[in-house]
Amino acid sequence: MTGKLRGRLLGRFDLSVDGRTVDRSAFERPSGMRLLKLLLATPDHRVRREAAAELLWPEMDPDRSGASLRKAIHFARRALDDDASEGDSLIRGNVDWLRIHDGADLDLDLDRLRAALDEVRVADRTPGAAGWTALETIAELGGAELLPEDPYEEWLVPIRERLRQQTIEAFGRGAAAASAAGQTELAFRLVDGALALEPADEAAHRIAIELHLAAGQLHAARRQLLACARSLAETYGVEPSPELVRLIEEAAAGRSVAAPLMAGEPPIIGRRRELESAEAALDAVVAGRLGVVLYRGAAGIGKTRVLRELARSAASSGWRIVEARGQESSPDLTFTALGTGLATALAGVLPAELAEPARSAILAISPSFAERPAVTFATDEALLAGLVDALATLSRERPTVLAMDDIQWLDRPTIELLDRALSALADAPILLVGTVRDAPDPLPRPVTAFLDDVERAGGRVTRLGPVAPRELEQLLERELAGGRLEPSLVSAIVERSGGAPLFALELLRAARDAGTIVERAGAWRLATPDATLPVPPGVGLMVERRLEALPPGVTRILTLAAEVGDQVPLERLVAAVEGGEGASHAAEVLDALDAGMAAG
Repeated sequence: MTGKLRGRLLGRFDLSVDGRTVDRSAFERPSGMRLLKLLLATPDHRVRREAAAELLWPEMDPDRSGASLRKAIHFARRALDDDASEGDSLIRGNVDWLRIHDGADLDLDLDRLRAALDEVRVADRTPGAAGWTALETIAELGGAELLPEDPYEEWLVPIRERLRQQTIEAFGRGAAAASAAGQTELAFRLVDGALALEPADEAAHRIAIELHLAAGQLHAARRQLLACARSLAETYGVEPSPELVRLIEEAAAGRSVAAPLMAGEPPIIGRRRELESAEAALDAVVAGRLGVVLYRGAAGIGKTRVLRELARSAASSGWRIVEARGQESSPDLTFTALGTGLATALAGVLPAELAEPARSAILAISPSFAERPAVTFATDEALLAGLVDALATLSRERPTVLAMDDIQWLDRPTIELLDRALSALADAPILLVGTVRDAPDPLPRPVTAFLDDVERAGGRVTRLGPVAPRELEQLLERELAGGRLEPSLVSAIVERSGGAPLFALELLRAARDAGTIVERAGAWRLATPDATLPVPPGVGLMVERRLEALPPGVTRILTLAAEVGDQVPLERLVAAVEGGEGASHAAEVLDALDAGMAAG
């Protein structure tokens, strides 16, 4: 019998003969399926008997492996051909060779991928019709693993690796050709496939960066450079080539807007997922719409650093950055922070195209300008409307970022403006990025209303948790100018800081200043085995301030918990509260712990 054999070997194993599905139950023994997979995965679908026996049963002697092979041939034929005689079987053989029947109508995804790889390998720099068809096939099939359900088949290892290397090469050649021919979508698919197989492929990263730059997506190009740097560092311990960095620097020349908040700041460490969560908002701005992303978390967890990194990326793409920061000591200074941020962003000069009343709205909240308002606003509503109009006008000139730090302490009119922007500026290329601290006291009602409106409008609110220990270690090593830390010291700082970057740095600085840690044999370590990390003065004051803001009963329980130890069973803590037991005391303790965690 010679039939139509359809098979899928990439991503998963599926097989059918003349439309009949051949599933695992059709093979009476696993050996039959293993032999068939070997024949299907081998180029030309033929293999010497001796080689097949040795590949499938390397631990057996030739006599036993030969007997196992004969049984496997029998089971494979029965699964494929039902009652077909040996002469009509899809699996043919003689004393030396095994092969799939030459007359079989064979359709395998692996064969199609190999044919496409061969076509690309011999094609000119500009592919013909067959070359483009081959690249589409590679983009579709190239990223799937060969027989992934067989991770421990040793005979598959060299076949997989050869296929992987050929595919990576074809991805790169194809992406370059598609990019040169202006086929951007295909080029991105191919370069994404290359990086999925080899994240540290600098040539593929270069193509992706060039594609982003050609599309005017400077912030996306910078993201690609960061991904390249991370992969190269993790894989080879090297940095991207200077030429790659220059590509972006040249594209950004004359367009960068340096924000004071970001001046001279080293690259961020970690927070990849948190930054990636803002991609949808960035894409919205590129498409001419409002993008909103907010970060929530405890003090010292790194919210402001993530905000600054997003602002830095946007500034390098030529976007205007308007910064404002709420002040705990003066939350009632109406529009003061926003007015200062606008004056800085505009370098003290209003654009000529900014018409009234928008022009006077900015002048009314920012006395830093030499120009005086021509319009007097009789109501807060009129001023808000003028500011909304001003932001819309500024964003039409170029995309604008409203970087709002510590929103919980901003004045109420500014929060109302931000809330109104969610709907009034929905079709303006504005990125609203902000931070909200989870404070001991409940957030002001306007802030909670704003957060609810952000989520209803489809904005992203991301909670920041602790930084991973390895990333925290890198941050500490940078503080020490590259000095290495003993693992025990790293563990102590991670545990004491709870993974909060600011607290970890303050712990390190305080320990270094106090002589609690010393550098010996090229590594920083505790000065003595029984040394403990001192509490930095700034952190201690902040903790005291937070405790003072809590109710006395909560403070009492938290103080008792600190005295009992870092880790204590809940039952023991409940019993320690005035010797009490039972549900009422447990609820009291849990309420106090919740309040303490909310306070950071």
